[in-house]
Amino acid sequence: MKVSIGNFEQAATRAKSLIINKEEGLTVAISTETAFAVGVEPDTVNREAVDQMGDVVYDGFWKGGTCVVFEGDLSFCMISNDVTDFSVRCIGEIQKYLIMKGLTIRKQGNDLLWYKSKWSGECYKVASCGSAVLENGMHESVVHLSIGMDEEVIKAVCTKPVTKTPHGLKEQGITAEETLAYLRNVLPELKSDKNL
Repeated sequence: MKVSIGNFEQAATRAKSLIINKEEGLTVAISTETAFAVGVEPDTVNREAVDQMGDVVYDGFWKGGTCVVFEGDLSFCMISNDVTDFSVRCIGEIQKYLIMKGLTIRKQGNDLLWYKSKWSGECYKVASCGSAVLENGMHESVVHLSIGMDEEVIKAVCTKPVTKTPHGLKEQGITAEETLAYLRNVLPELKSDKNL
């Protein structure tokens, strides 16, 4: 499977091309700007705010809402012919990495939550994953790790209630580059590509 890496705009363009052409591939993005990946559920996003704020707006094919991407964030999108467990394995490895870095991380559904302390109930959503069958029959698996964050942008753009407060991990010393370097050693899909 071909793996490509770039900023969010490059990765989103590549993912869209894979979907349209019914090709398999994995895109990896380290975002260099604020970007919005807008799903097909129009009730979940203030599109006017997105168009005013976003350097990059990617209209996706999935049935979900909007993913807001900030500078430094790490995202993966695998397009495949068959169902894959990539997103589950990838987020599991991200969880292991963040725990190795000294953070208290728990998985809840498709999300990773960071607890400020082991005994605190105060937690923040720092990563998420998901997968879907697209209208053309291709399978999409996505993973997103928040490094940067601007809560005001989230509040302005997302119209559905925020049930898990989002948080970027930049202040905790986490970077997309170091996380990706770790993942290259543990995920077979990333080990095989020398271009990362």
